Amino acid sequence: MGVTLVDVAMQSGVSTTTVSLVLNNKMVMPISFSTIERIKQTVGEMGYYPNASARALAIRRTYTIALFSTEMTDPQFAQMLEAVQAKVRELGYHLVVCNELDSVLKESRVDGVLLLSNPNDPCFSSVLKSQIAVFVNSVPQLLPNYVGWSDIEGTYEAGQYLLRMGHCKI
Repeated sequence: MGVTLVDVAMQSGVSTTTVSLVLNNKMVMPISFSTIERIKQTVGEMGYYPNASARALAIRRTYTIALFSTEMTDPQFAQMLEAVQAKVRELGYHLVVCNELDSVLKESRVDGVLLLSNPNDPCFSSVLKSQIAVFVNSVPQLLPNYVGWSDIEGTYEAGQYLLRMGHCKI
């Protein structure tokens, strides 16, 4: 088992509460600069890192987003996955990719879900009631919590662009 908060506190000669306050940058009570530095040095020397499961329970956030799709073999999915992974990482989150939502949602393993699916599908009505969700799909109407596009409008815009560039045979 790894180094715990209790281990850091004992080595630093302070309470676990003090270590927690310093590591979470919550200075609700005055803590001397020397104590802060001693705790940070001990953390570095001992190789302490927070237990993600315990932290998630304490702050009620997992810093994890689920990406749901039933089309995982689609080449466009791979391109989208790469972009989503980069953005999620940039925001300090982790990404879980799944084609089955029940276990992920029931156990509160994620803070939100991206659904590469039609938002009008009735099987997702319970997801919308219990989870932060954003749909990504090519349904052209505007809906809340929805990122979409119109293949028809996209094709039209591409054709117009080629015509403006002087192309006659498209």
